[in-house]
Amino acid sequence: MSVKHDVIDVRVSKRILWFGSEAYPLPNITRTNTLKWEPNRPVAIRRFVISTLAWLFAASIVATATPGGLSAIVFVGVVAWRVYRLVKLIEFLNLTLYELVIETAAGSNRGLVSADGQVVTDLSFRITDAINNPHAEFQQQVNIVQNGGEMFHVSGSNNVGKAYK
Repeated sequence: MSVKHDVIDVRVSKRILWFGSEAYPLPNITRTNTLKWEPNRPVAIRRFVISTLAWLFAASIVATATPGGLSAIVFVGVVAWRVYRLVKLIEFLNLTLYELVIETAAGSNRGLVSADGQVVTDLSFRITDAINNPHAEFQQQVNIVQNGGEMFHVSGSNNVGKAYK
Protein backbone atom coordinates (compact mmCIF):
# COMPACT_ATOMS: atom_id res chain seq x y z
CA MET A 1 0.00 0.00 0.00
CA SER A 2 1.42 3.35 -1.02
CA VAL A 3 0.49 6.07 1.45
CA LYS A 4 0.86 9.82 0.85
CA HIS A 5 0.60 12.51 3.50
CA ASP A 6 -0.93 15.85 2.63
CA VAL A 7 -2.47 18.89 4.32
CA ILE A 8 -6.05 19.93 3.61
CA ASP A 9 -7.90 23.02 4.70
CA VAL A 10 -11.23 22.19 6.40
CA ARG A 11 -13.52 25.08 7.14
CA VAL A 12 -17.10 26.11 7.73
CA SER A 13 -18.08 29.49 6.33
CA LYS A 14 -21.55 30.87 5.57
CA ARG A 15 -23.23 27.50 6.27
CA ILE A 16 -20.92 25.66 3.83
CA LEU A 17 -18.47 22.92 4.80
CA TRP A 18 -15.28 23.01 2.72
CA PHE A 19 -12.82 20.12 2.32
CA GLY A 20 -10.16 21.90 0.28
CA SER A 21 -12.09 22.95 -2.85
CA GLU A 22 -15.07 20.62 -2.25
CA ALA A 23 -18.17 22.33 -0.84
CA TYR A 24 -21.02 20.74 1.11
CA PRO A 25 -24.00 22.85 2.29
CA LEU A 26 -24.45 22.19 6.01
CA PRO A 27 -28.25 21.70 5.76
CA ASN A 28 -27.61 18.76 3.37
CA ILE A 29 -25.35 16.92 5.83
CA THR A 30 -27.33 14.17 7.53
CA ARG A 31 -24.65 12.47 9.59
CA THR A 32 -21.04 12.53 10.68
CA ASN A 33 -19.23 9.44 11.88
CA THR A 34 -15.71 8.58 12.98
CA LEU A 35 -14.04 5.25 12.27
CA LYS A 36 -10.79 3.72 13.47
CA TRP A 37 -8.78 1.66 10.98
CA GLU A 38 -6.13 -0.73 12.23
CA PRO A 39 -4.13 -3.13 10.06
CA ASN A 40 -4.92 -6.83 10.13
CA ARG A 41 -1.61 -7.70 11.77
CA PRO A 42 -1.76 -11.52 11.70
CA VAL A 43 -2.60 -11.58 7.98
CA ALA A 44 0.14 -9.05 7.13
CA ILE A 45 2.75 -11.00 9.09
CA ARG A 46 1.67 -14.32 7.58
CA ARG A 47 1.84 -12.89 4.03
CA PHE A 48 5.28 -11.44 4.72
CA VAL A 49 6.64 -14.73 6.06
CA ILE A 50 5.21 -16.75 3.17
CA SER A 51 6.52 -14.34 0.54
CA THR A 52 9.94 -14.19 2.22
CA LEU A 53 10.18 -17.98 2.19
CA ALA A 54 9.14 -18.04 -1.47
CA TRP A 55 11.73 -15.37 -2.40
CA LEU A 56 14.48 -17.18 -0.49
CA PHE A 57 13.55 -20.49 -2.13
CA ALA A 58 13.61 -18.88 -5.58
CA ALA A 59 16.94 -17.20 -4.80
CA SER A 60 18.46 -20.49 -3.69
CA ILE A 61 17.35 -22.16 -6.95
CA VAL A 62 18.84 -19.31 -8.99
CA ALA A 63 22.01 -19.36 -6.85
CA THR A 64 22.59 -23.07 -7.49
CA ALA A 65 22.03 -22.64 -11.25
CA THR A 66 24.41 -19.70 -11.72
CA PRO A 67 28.17 -19.44 -11.33
CA GLY A 68 29.82 -18.21 -8.08
CA GLY A 69 29.79 -14.38 -8.03
CA LEU A 70 26.44 -13.96 -9.74
CA SER A 71 24.69 -16.30 -7.30
CA ALA A 72 25.99 -14.26 -4.36
CA ILE A 73 24.70 -11.04 -5.98
CA VAL A 74 21.26 -12.60 -6.53
CA PHE A 75 21.09 -13.84 -2.94
CA VAL A 76 22.24 -10.51 -1.47
CA GLY A 77 19.73 -8.69 -3.67
CA VAL A 78 16.86 -10.86 -2.45
CA VAL A 79 17.88 -10.42 1.19
CA ALA A 80 18.13 -6.63 0.72
CA TRP A 81 14.67 -6.60 -0.88
CA ARG A 82 13.18 -8.57 2.01
CA VAL A 83 14.82 -6.25 4.58
CA TYR A 84 13.27 -3.28 2.77
CA ARG A 85 9.87 -5.02 2.81
CA LEU A 86 10.34 -5.77 6.54
CA VAL A 87 10.83 -2.05 7.22
CA LYS A 88 7.66 -1.30 5.25
CA LEU A 89 5.81 -4.05 7.16
CA ILE A 90 6.84 -2.52 10.49
CA GLU A 91 5.60 0.91 9.31
CA PHE A 92 2.30 -0.69 8.26
CA LEU A 93 1.85 -2.56 11.55
CA ASN A 94 2.32 0.67 13.51
CA LEU A 95 -0.18 2.59 11.40
CA THR A 96 -3.57 3.40 12.91
CA LEU A 97 -5.83 5.67 10.87
CA TYR A 98 -8.98 7.57 11.77
CA GLU A 99 -11.65 8.52 9.26
CA LEU A 100 -14.25 11.26 9.42
CA VAL A 101 -17.23 10.27 7.27
CA ILE A 102 -19.71 12.93 6.17
CA GLU A 103 -23.00 11.67 4.73
CA THR A 104 -25.36 13.90 2.75
CA ALA A 105 -29.09 13.82 2.12
CA ALA A 106 -28.38 12.85 -1.51
CA GLY A 107 -26.86 9.58 -0.32
CA SER A 108 -23.26 10.49 -1.09
CA ASN A 109 -20.50 10.52 1.45
CA ARG A 110 -17.03 11.98 1.89
CA GLY A 111 -14.22 10.61 3.98
CA LEU A 112 -11.24 12.36 5.47
CA VAL A 113 -8.49 10.09 6.79
CA SER A 114 -5.86 11.19 9.30
CA ALA A 115 -3.40 9.54 11.66
CA ASP A 116 -4.54 11.92 14.43
CA GLY A 117 -7.70 10.57 16.06
CA GLN A 118 -8.19 13.63 18.25
CA VAL A 119 -8.32 15.94 15.21
CA VAL A 120 -10.89 13.70 13.50
CA THR A 121 -13.08 13.55 16.62
CA ASP A 122 -12.80 17.32 17.10
CA LEU A 123 -13.79 17.96 13.47
CA SER A 124 -16.82 15.71 13.83
CA PHE A 125 -18.02 17.68 16.88
CA ARG A 126 -17.30 21.05 15.24
CA ILE A 127 -19.17 20.12 12.04
CA THR A 128 -22.14 18.80 14.03
CA ASP A 129 -22.16 21.99 16.08
CA ALA A 130 -22.05 24.07 12.89
CA ILE A 131 -25.10 22.22 11.54
CA ASN A 132 -27.09 23.28 14.62
CA ASN A 133 -25.54 26.74 14.96
CA PRO A 134 -26.07 29.01 11.94
CA HIS A 135 -23.40 31.46 13.16
CA ALA A 136 -20.65 28.88 13.63
CA GLU A 137 -17.54 29.30 11.52
CA PHE A 138 -14.11 27.72 11.80
CA GLN A 139 -11.04 26.91 9.77
CA GLN A 140 -8.48 24.19 10.45
CA GLN A 141 -5.64 22.59 8.56
CA VAL A 142 -5.60 18.81 8.83
CA ASN A 143 -2.77 16.41 8.03
CA ILE A 144 -4.45 13.72 5.97
CA VAL A 145 -3.39 10.34 4.66
CA GLN A 146 -4.18 9.31 1.10
CA ASN A 147 -3.86 5.97 -0.60
CA GLY A 148 -1.38 6.49 -3.40
CA GLY A 149 -2.97 3.81 -5.59
CA GLU A 150 -6.41 3.35 -7.03
CA MET A 151 -9.41 4.73 -5.20
CA PHE A 152 -12.67 2.78 -5.25
CA HIS A 153 -16.10 4.21 -4.52
CA VAL A 154 -18.81 1.73 -3.59
CA SER A 155 -22.39 2.83 -2.98
CA GLY A 156 -25.76 1.18 -3.10
CA SER A 157 -26.39 -2.52 -3.53
CA ASN A 158 -24.42 -4.19 -6.32
CA ASN A 159 -23.06 -0.83 -7.61
CA VAL A 160 -19.34 -0.35 -7.90
CA GLY A 161 -17.64 2.67 -9.43
CA LYS A 162 -13.92 3.06 -9.90
CA ALA A 163 -11.92 6.30 -10.05
CA TYR A 164 -8.19 6.65 -10.61
CA LYS A 165 -5.96 9.24 -8.96
